Amino acid sequence: MLGRHTVAARYFHRIASEITQSSVVNPLFLEQAAFQYLKAGFMRKFCFYMILAGRNFEALNLRNYSFNCFTLVHPYYQRLKWNGIRFSLYSALGRNSQNLGDNSLAVQFFRNLLQLCCEFDQSQEQKDCLNEFLVAVQNWTSKWEDDT
Repeated sequence: MLGRHTVAARYFHRIASEITQSSVVNPLFLEQAAFQYLKAGFMRKFCFYMILAGRNFEALNLRNYSFNCFTLVHPYYQRLKWNGIRFSLYSALGRNSQNLGDNSLAVQFFRNLLQLCCEFDQSQEQKDCLNEFLVAVQNWTSKWEDDT
């Protein structure tokens, strides 16, 4: 049973690699490959392909789909100490939340990003994190002021 899901995942990945990345079909096949790996019990492969699908959806400006892909893998990486992946994931989730108009959620993701950023030594990355966080807070507070 597990072998069929793995074969199906490889098939979806092969099809996705033959399709140009500017087509919406590419991330759809990557997403299906991810789900097949999940059914086969390969959690890391599921997350990897789901992030690939999310990145491709993001490149196509399909923010809802991108956000969904990243949200599915967020709990898995949140409990692991893989800071590089968590850094990329928090940044993408924060940007997508902000672009979708959920500024309070964007502030939460950028706050997590800022906390994680303190573990990096590169000052430019720390500046970028702080700037993204400040923009998210400004958007959140301006929306809050508009509502009152």
